[in-house]
Amino acid sequence: MKLAKEFDPQCLRQLIAVSKIDKYDKGIAEKLLGRGPGAMQLKLGCIAVLNRNQDEIDENISFEEMKKREADFFLKHHEAFQYLPDEFKGIDQLVKKLAIIQQDRIRSTLPQVIEELRKQIREKTLELKNIPIPMTSEQDCWMKFQSMINAFRESIRTKVNGDYDILTRINTITNSNQISAKSIDSKMLSSCKTSENSMDTMLGDDRLAYHIYRFQRKFQDELTKSFSDFFSSDYYKLVLQAIDDGAGVSLPNFPSYQIIERLFHGELQRIPRTCFALIARISEYLKESLLRIFHQTFDIQYIRLVEQLKDVIIKQIDLAADRATERIQEILDMEYRIFTINNLYPDKVNEMKERLIKKDKEQQGEAPPPPITMTAAAPLIMQIDSIQKTDLKKLLKPIPGSKSEALISKVDDSTSTVKPEILTAASPATPMMVPSSHKLTFYESLAAVDIQITLESYCLVVRKRIIDTISQICYHQFITKCALVIDQALTIACPSSDLLRFMKEPTEQTSRRDNLVRTIKAYEDALRLGQGYL
Repeated sequence: MKLAKEFDPQCLRQLIAVSKIDKYDKGIAEKLLGRGPGAMQLKLGCIAVLNRNQDEIDENISFEEMKKREADFFLKHHEAFQYLPDEFKGIDQLVKKLAIIQQDRIRSTLPQVIEELRKQIREKTLELKNIPIPMTSEQDCWMKFQSMINAFRESIRTKVNGDYDILTRINTITNSNQISAKSIDSKMLSSCKTSENSMDTMLGDDRLAYHIYRFQRKFQDELTKSFSDFFSSDYYKLVLQAIDDGAGVSLPNFPSYQIIERLFHGELQRIPRTCFALIARISEYLKESLLRIFHQTFDIQYIRLVEQLKDVIIKQIDLAADRATERIQEILDMEYRIFTINNLYPDKVNEMKERLIKKDKEQQGEAPPPPITMTAAAPLIMQIDSIQKTDLKKLLKPIPGSKSEALISKVDDSTSTVKPEILTAASPATPMMVPSSHKLTFYESLAAVDIQITLESYCLVVRKRIIDTISQICYHQFITKCALVIDQALTIACPSSDLLRFMKEPTEQTSRRDNLVRTIKAYEDALRLGQGYL
């Protein structure tokens, strides 16, 4: 009674069956009606019933016999129950009352139960539909496999051709907005961290054509920066030292070809790292993108098939990287020989020399310097004395637009002769540079300018040649011969005889399908039954 009052204080859901009515107290009728002290006013009321006592239980008195004894009991004690309505007396009234309560409850909740059944049927049907159709023959497996291969191939082709879907464009715009918001807080990060972040933004972006182009442009910038500034002060010193080291190989006014070759080979040694970095970037990005497209087009329910083909994709990209590496190494080996028939080289040389002449003519109005000559000097120090009136200062003027100036001391114009001028030829810390006391002639110092012009012009040709060739090699190996034909490798890797083994439905999935079929049938039967009672 305490629990009933706690969970149903208004007594709306309580029905009391008073057993052992044969031991009733005085005023039992009033109490059953909820009147008097100690009584409870219940909406569903109280019903008095006569249970079997222990002797009757031992005698195994039947239910029908007890109903007769109960009816005789109420007739025999008519005075105590004469004012109690018949619906409050007997087991038959209790059964009838419970049936009415149950009927009312069903009628009030049945519409919600029917709606819930309909909802469960829809959910289970959808779940059953999402389970792949079981593959029972090689033909079924082959048709399903080819449909997934075709979807994979077409998805790659559209992204290589720049035909991006609307979802890709929306994600790109969202990522760009997030990157722009974060860029305000990332200005203090190091350049290395910035490069890593820029690479991370490419991951998850399937715009293959766009990102291959970005990699090529980054390669172009890095390769351009890898070459020396041939008109810098430091490089001028390096050229002078190379000329000094090559003394006796050629005539003083004709610098040795080996000097240019040796200096160019020094530039060439920095190129492979940049080229192979391009291969690594494209390889990493292509693996991530193709595997994501693969998971989007292949049914992950075929776990064994998916794992088998993932290995094939990674292997094909690695093979493409190996072919590109081998081809690029061959190109770099060919560049070891200095050669070009490109008209850009002589045109660039003539252009730079014309700029020097033009600059010299513009300064003709200045007082000509006195004669100077070359004299021997201490190691790494070259002293220039008087030679018949030649304006060395003008000839070694920096080329307009270059980063440095020629290492010529200021000329004292107050007298007809000049003070000895010093050309410091301190070499960078490289093994081939050693101090020398060789007498550097005036013409050898002038030849340094020609060597700078030659290297600048030829490296421009080489730079353009390498950028275009290696960019084409990477696109050809990674895209044309890998991404666009990778579906063929996938098809060969899984012959039809093996597909049934790879695509056979697991036992757990078969059991899950059977359970769903049985559940849906039970729900449908319950729905029909419930609709019949509405």
